[in-house]
Amino acid sequence: MKAKAVVPFKRRGAKSRLHPFLSEEERERLAVCMLKDVLSALSQSPSVAAVEILTRDGMNELSELRAEISALRLKIPLNFKEEREKGLNDALNAALKAFSDAEECEKFSFFVLMADLPLISAEQIEELLRSDADIVLVPGRRGGTNAIVLRGEAVKKFEFRYKRISIIEHIQEAEMLGLSTRIHDSFFFSTDIDEVGDLVDLLTFGTGFAAAYLREIGVFAISRHGWVSLVRERKASIRAENE
Repeated sequence: MKAKAVVPFKRRGAKSRLHPFLSEEERERLAVCMLKDVLSALSQSPSVAAVEILTRDGMNELSELRAEISALRLKIPLNFKEEREKGLNDALNAALKAFSDAEECEKFSFFVLMADLPLISAEQIEELLRSDADIVLVPGRRGGTNAIVLRGEAVKKFEFRYKRISIIEHIQEAEMLGLSTRIHDSFFFSTDIDEVGDLVDLLTFGTGFAAAYLREIGVFAISRHGWVSLVRERKASIRAENE
């Protein structure tokens, strides 16, 4: 069964917990680069039929984003849906309702994937989607829910309950519905980029747009005496050393 993916995304004010290590402009740019990594992985996954981006950003931000993503030449249909008046749960539940009301919903699973997972690959997406459980939940490292796959009766009955420790809420929701459920444990899916320390994993394992952007602005992970830490090389100091 193929999947239709929904990716919630926010550019404006993104990744506030990376302040002050990254400026607001850098955080927003990193968010776009991570989204591009996620979309690239989805595009290369044979089991993903289409992608919808749910965003609260305005039309100006969306026009810029559309132009940049079009340059990726994605292999699957991509749609943007602006949801400025809805919170995350309301927007996702509305998207799920629209999906479940469609005549062809039984042919697809409903796949929610967060936009800050720059380490995932098409192969890992395929592994996740191979599960035949009605509900597949992917926990983040700090108790969030980084991905959800719904199929069958779950499409009609499940309700999204995102908040800080959402994986517990979603497990309880699945148990209450009495449908087959699987917890998918994956380092690459669990590594969402929210705090400064997460950038070490991105620089260590990342090979896409987000990792390249960090290196471009002078952010590196270095090992000293068995410990890995971040360093920031300011452009001005680099020029001075070269001179």
